[in-house]
Amino acid sequence: MAEQARGQTAVDPQAAPALVLYVSPDSHASLKARTNLAAILERYGPARVPFEVCDVSREPSRAEADRILFTPTLVLKAKASPAWIVGDLSNHEAVVQLLRTAGIEEPS
Repeated sequence: MAEQARGQTAVDPQAAPALVLYVSPDSHASLKARTNLAAILERYGPARVPFEVCDVSREPSRAEADRILFTPTLVLKAKASPAWIVGDLSNHEAVVQLLRTAGIEEPS
């Protein structure tokens, strides 16, 4: 079962868009990606961008269904334009652009 991110609501599979961060449990890059994503999403407010963290060692079939080849990988699950970012998410602008693609703008 996917680990629910601290302070976040569970992602409704019918809702769009949703973010899923696929991680490996003992990976330094995965830990860094979780930290970077939390810092980025903090600017948007705690309930505004739902996301979940999925441990690929616990849910390999889910990772396969989302075409995950490497961890960490952030997946935007949107019907119109799904997208992936591979890596530790240290390029914050790439994540912000991914959120814009999903129609989520930073609050002013």
